[in-house]
Amino acid sequence: MSWVEKLEVLNAENTFGLPEALVLLNPAYFNEIEASDQRGKDSFQPAKPGSKCRSRELWGYECPFSDSTIHVDHTFPRSRGGMTHSDNAMYLCQEHNIPKSNDIHLIPWEKMLERRAWIDISFNHLIASAARTTRVKLYFPEVALGRL
Repeated sequence: MSWVEKLEVLNAENTFGLPEALVLLNPAYFNEIEASDQRGKDSFQPAKPGSKCRSRELWGYECPFSDSTIHVDHTFPRSRGGMTHSDNAMYLCQEHNIPKSNDIHLIPWEKMLERRAWIDISFNHLIASAARTTRVKLYFPEVALGRL
């Protein structure tokens, strides 16, 4: 099933899905409820020698820059709520990483729709923090949380 089909299934069920979770993980929401920032450090450890650029996932072709330094950056941008976690790491050469910036339109959504530990960690922290600051019981169906 393609990512578009998966997204259509999530949207057709009218239950909480990954697109909503990623919107809620924006750092502004953590600030509003005075939750601690669970995103971790600003950057990843440097790439190990021999790491390859994963330009095919973003740009659709193999990287021609064999001598370029490999950057380890966030697949889902940290500035938009992405955590510095191995599940959210993207290895790109400088030439492919710099233009990517924090453009979410370039994200390989088929990878993001797989179960991602960093999304669970961040989202559960957000729910727990919000529950401490409100008298309203926050309810998210288990089936919906299971899809995150």
